[in-house]
Amino acid sequence: MQNRSSLDFILDDKIFLGDIPASHMLYTQHYHQDAELHYHRCLEIGRCVEGSGVQFIGNEIYPFSGNTISIIHKECIHDSHIVMTNQSEPPSRWKYIFADLEKLRVEIESGSYNTYDMDLVQLFEMMFHELGDKNDDYQQLFVNLLEAFLLKAKRAEPLPRSQTNHPNANQIASALNYVAQNYHADINVEQLAKSCNLSTSYFRKVFRENLGVSPQQYIIRVRLAMAEHLLSTTKKKIITVSEEVGFNSLSSFNRLFKRAYGVSPRDFR
Repeated sequence: MQNRSSLDFILDDKIFLGDIPASHMLYTQHYHQDAELHYHRCLEIGRCVEGSGVQFIGNEIYPFSGNTISIIHKECIHDSHIVMTNQSEPPSRWKYIFADLEKLRVEIESGSYNTYDMDLVQLFEMMFHELGDKNDDYQQLFVNLLEAFLLKAKRAEPLPRSQTNHPNANQIASALNYVAQNYHADINVEQLAKSCNLSTSYFRKVFRENLGVSPQQYIIRVRLAMAEHLLSTTKKKIITVSEEVGFNSLSSFNRLFKRAYGVSPRDFR
């Protein structure tokens, strides 16, 4: 694992080389163990075309599959590699749009999250084609579609969701990366604090300030999100899922899953 003491930002003005501060791209996500966190100086909108996995966005963990839309606003911390649970999973294919809202003079913002919403999928495809075709007046049409997309996204936003942009977030970046890659193993708080070169007490304080939960609660949240993905996309036995995501006790897994999702793992499936 590559430890980092600070977060990277990527995709700056150099990606906007045309006559509008927006761009689009196709991307195939193969299995990758690392989940290095970063943020952008612009809005990122993604549409999963096919495949499945788990994304880290802000302080939340989201499963995704075909037609999932991800909305990641400027300076929202997220993973640069969409996390897949094992190497046997097929790659996922994505379409992405990047846009500088300030330069486009778009003042509408939703939260950063992902969702399955066919209205957003349709608006995304219209924006994607406008950026690709560049027909007459495509710039204004793109802005109009983007405003409609963000209004719809604001209406569809789940609660509670928040983005992680606390000024001290870079101090715990290494710990978040470590959890993303080693959630299935035994992890203790002292180990995470050491990876960030912080004392355990100060690490707990900064972690809660950024994510609103304790380190141990966050580890459980990640494990449950991975379990949700496996329950939705595989036929593995529940006890196998429990063990693969890091729970040593099936009864503990069942109890915590029901507390988080309102139903047992068996009923969820």
